[in-house]
Amino acid sequence: MSSHAALQLPQDPQERVEPQESPQNTAAWLSRVFADTLGLPEFAPEADFFDHGGDSILAARAVMRIRTGVTGEVPLAWLFEQRSPARLAAVLHAGVRVHGEAEAGRSGAVTAAAGASEAVRGAARPLSHAQERLWLLHQLDPQSPAYNEPMLYRIHGDLDIAALRAALHHLASRHDVLRSSMAQADDRPVQRAAESAAVDLAVTDLRDTEGGAEGAARERILADVATPFDLAAGPLFRASLLRTADREAYLLLTFHHIVTDGWSTGVILADLGAGYAAARAGLPAAGEPLAVQYADFAAWQRDWLDGGTGERQLAFWERELAGAPELTAFPTDRPRPAVHSYDGGHVRFTVSPELGGRVAEASRDHGVSVYVTMLSAFLLTLHKYTGQQDLVIGTPVAGRHHPGLDGLVGFFVNTVPFRARHRAGDTFREYVRAVGRTCLEVLDHQDVPFEQIVQRLGLQGVSSHSPLVQTVFAYQDDEAQDLPLEGLRTEAVPVDGATSRFDTTLFVTRRPGGSFDCDLEFSTDLYDRATAERLVEHFLGLLGQVLDAPDGGLASFRLCTPAELAQLDAWNATAAPFPADRCLHALVEDQADATPDAEAVVFGDERLTYAELDGRANRLARHLIGLGVRPDDVVGLCMDRSPELVVGLLAILKAGAGYLPLDPEAPRNRLTQISADARAEVCLTLGRQAGSAPEVAHVVRVDADRAGFAALPGDRPEVAVHPRNLVSVYYTSGSTGAPKGVASTHEGWVNRMVWMQKQHALRPGETVLHKTTLTFDDSALELFWPLMYGGRIALIEPGLHRDPQAVLEAAKRYRTVLLQTVPSMLNLLMEAVTPEDRIALGALRNTVSSGEALTPAAVRRFAETMPGALHNTWGATEVSIDSTIRTCGAADAEDTGAVSVGAPFDNNTVHVLDAAFNELPVGVTGDLYIGGLGLARGYLNDPAKTAQAFVASPFGAGERLYRTGDQGYLRADGSIKFVGRNDHQIKIRGMRVELGEIESVLRDHELVRDAVVVASRGASGYRLAAYVTPLDPAAAPEQDALRRHMAAWLPEHMRPPFLLVMERLPLNANGKIDRHRLPDPVQAAGGAAGGRAPLEGPVQRAVAEIWCEVLELDAVGPDDNFFELGGHSLIASKVTGRLRSRFGLELPLRTVFAAPGLRDFADEVDQHLRSRISGMSVDEMQALLALLR
Repeated sequence: MSSHAALQLPQDPQERVEPQESPQNTAAWLSRVFADTLGLPEFAPEADFFDHGGDSILAARAVMRIRTGVTGEVPLAWLFEQRSPARLAAVLHAGVRVHGEAEAGRSGAVTAAAGASEAVRGAARPLSHAQERLWLLHQLDPQSPAYNEPMLYRIHGDLDIAALRAALHHLASRHDVLRSSMAQADDRPVQRAAESAAVDLAVTDLRDTEGGAEGAARERILADVATPFDLAAGPLFRASLLRTADREAYLLLTFHHIVTDGWSTGVILADLGAGYAAARAGLPAAGEPLAVQYADFAAWQRDWLDGGTGERQLAFWERELAGAPELTAFPTDRPRPAVHSYDGGHVRFTVSPELGGRVAEASRDHGVSVYVTMLSAFLLTLHKYTGQQDLVIGTPVAGRHHPGLDGLVGFFVNTVPFRARHRAGDTFREYVRAVGRTCLEVLDHQDVPFEQIVQRLGLQGVSSHSPLVQTVFAYQDDEAQDLPLEGLRTEAVPVDGATSRFDTTLFVTRRPGGSFDCDLEFSTDLYDRATAERLVEHFLGLLGQVLDAPDGGLASFRLCTPAELAQLDAWNATAAPFPADRCLHALVEDQADATPDAEAVVFGDERLTYAELDGRANRLARHLIGLGVRPDDVVGLCMDRSPELVVGLLAILKAGAGYLPLDPEAPRNRLTQISADARAEVCLTLGRQAGSAPEVAHVVRVDADRAGFAALPGDRPEVAVHPRNLVSVYYTSGSTGAPKGVASTHEGWVNRMVWMQKQHALRPGETVLHKTTLTFDDSALELFWPLMYGGRIALIEPGLHRDPQAVLEAAKRYRTVLLQTVPSMLNLLMEAVTPEDRIALGALRNTVSSGEALTPAAVRRFAETMPGALHNTWGATEVSIDSTIRTCGAADAEDTGAVSVGAPFDNNTVHVLDAAFNELPVGVTGDLYIGGLGLARGYLNDPAKTAQAFVASPFGAGERLYRTGDQGYLRADGSIKFVGRNDHQIKIRGMRVELGEIESVLRDHELVRDAVVVASRGASGYRLAAYVTPLDPAAAPEQDALRRHMAAWLPEHMRPPFLLVMERLPLNANGKIDRHRLPDPVQAAGGAAGGRAPLEGPVQRAVAEIWCEVLELDAVGPDDNFFELGGHSLIASKVTGRLRSRFGLELPLRTVFAAPGLRDFADEVDQHLRSRISGMSVDEMQALLALLR
């Protein structure tokens, strides 16, 4: 009989015809199974399997034996629940047909005669599934030592080297796999065992080494561990002896993982010890010949799984992992590389016997194994780190629950996925028991190889990370790791190889005294050592907490240590003095009193002194009061940049009201909606823009109606305005379909302006350029801060704020000392700036970026092209515009992801919190909350939304925090890294956009049933696409009608350029819209335009080429519209910039808006080219024509 046949497949249960055993006989049979499994001479029917040394591995082995004696399914959980032979026998008789000993001979145990494998030595045998995966990984990176398995022992005494060589020879002779090589034959890899053992013991004498033997030994050990194997050459283990003293040496055994595993270590050590003792005694090597070899198991495993077991288990895994996350959300210190390098590090630590004893006691209390308790604590740590309630890790199983495999060396271990889920209100007691139940299901389906699960789920083919499982928890009870060399004292020495097979792996070994030896292996591609050390500290902290309070909710357990909490408090200690009893306009009035004749405002040729500004604002304020405006009222301000805008701002504040900025370019319907929501009955505007103003009770044309209030007294009206009164109401996009108004107070804004002066030190008479649209809150910084400190506001002409060339010209002309900008505009400015511009911008000391994520590339470009310092700020309109700052340096230019937004400034606090409002430590991503004096009252006239966003602070009685919706984490220096949003809000050109508001507007169209809007990020920022379904498929809305509808209600930046009308929206298994299955809007647009007219002439082709570049499209046609293809003002400025750089054309930005169609725009370009050509030389003309070919 061959050894392959010895591992027989059990017969089909349906073919068994043996009679049913009695319950008493079944209990007796189970007692024998339990005794054999546990290695005991006998086992009482009422005894508890787990009280006598049973664990999950032995339980799986026992159940495997039991299954061969019954007809029907025997879940592993039955043994864990019943625990004794008598109780299990009763359950078996109630649920399955028991045959007991009648079937024991068909168990598939290893029973073949010795030497049965001799006939196949040297023959090609298939690899096991696990070996095949390692072989494939080796082909991808043959020089990687990631799967080297070192065993290092220090030997004290007089070593018999000849006996050691004989023992190594005995080891390799006994286990074919240690003489095997792995190579490809035809179309698949195979293993071949050499006839004889060619094992060499390399002996190196280091006793006289210069610099010391220990250091030299360490270098050689690390070098050996880092040396890869050639799988095709074999043997796949090597042995080295390093003598460091007369009676001291290191023995290093290095194996490739493809021939060994953790269980094999004990077998190897025992066989070496027996061989060494026999050789010293001059006797043949001890030990019965092995009936089967690893290659026999590999062949049997394939047959067994192909016989139906594999498919049944794969079906379980398909169900178990449906909808599971494929990639961990565990935060990394660096972006994941395209190819995983396996470079790694280790953090070793010990769980004390006292804490280990508490773990054992808690495990008994919960009715689970120690493994399950430790696994649950580790999973809880991962839940906290990732914020995921659903995650997948890997856990190794020994793969030896089939009888007869204990004494074999080989790669039996299998990594199985472990999916951990919890509900918001679960306690740890509930969670650990749920983990225990999952563990039993996993062990019941542990035979199917991990790589087959990956293939079934379609996750293969990734190179940047391990598919499905990136974190592993590897647990084992104490195994004999001693090397028993007769007459010698040996001790195991840990070897920290510089590799990591997964992102992180926690190895936990339980020692006899109750302690645990632990080793956190981590990828140095992704993590710093300090991060790994923090993870260990947090794991131990959570372990202690769940032991102290097992009935506590999972949300109540904290990651932060007391020392970390103290550090977080220190970083938020930002209290600083400021004039808290003054209002914003009062501080401007102080400056007007101090420097009445100094210039306050410049707009082209028009100038206003502080005294003139104050007087005009006083008269207009009196007029507003006469219209019934009172403190805490809201007054609209709907006009372009102009001196009247500055006058109007101050007048509204002097009247006691808060100003409501309204964009005259926005749809009038929207402005009327906003004004009604704010209960604004008065709106200030200009005569030429009165038609754009909202419908309110009083529309005041500040220029045209000036005669009506110019005669009013010019002194300041006496109005009781307090720091807690309204200063402004900024409306932002709302997720429920209606915009919401942020009601800010003077107190927060005064603090903001005072800090800004402290930071940027504006000098009297210096100029700040006002270029930001009033409806963007950063505009307030350009207006109020200079007026409070004797500076001058220079107003850029309306519309030119979109043109980077115009902004640069204004900054040079007025010698601005500060530029406030969003990163997208900053990038355009840096593209346009020349070395001459940089010199002319000599007055510019500070550039402030806000509103969007700033990139390291932008920081590098700034250092190369712009003068002064670059600052990155972050915050929210709800908290007085900004709350943090970072002055960018060289480190930011080399950073990854978004540049840090810095740390909170005066009287602001920032907290990184989890879902239960626990503070999170350095490196862990959470929700960002802002506190401090800058908090707005809330959302005007909307207590429900206010309650959702402004929450009670757990850090001070009566204090509030603003829930920003942003997510980020703290760095070791206390600065904050922004990583994204936890909702569907995005920012376009620095302005908030709630996708839900756009969807709501589309659903209001009379022909639309449903709508969904998605945002995709490209090089030029977010691109919006809208998908709608019609109420009646026979009367679907036209795209032009939908665009007109959106134009009536949404500002330009909120109108999706891509519109697709679909018969139905794709849904996922839960009946929700599956955004991932929506068609690509760019491809859909390209397909719809398949019948485009051809481009005509070189100018159209040149324009089309530029449009494709800036819009990130493959093709455009002469009838395409720039804005309907995704263009906007900032991208339009790229078009004019590229026309300037390529053809020397100075085309005004407004040309793109006036001629948005490619055909018309190309005609404009052609006219400018003709004008330019008329003044060219022949050579210049030829050069230009060459560019147009």
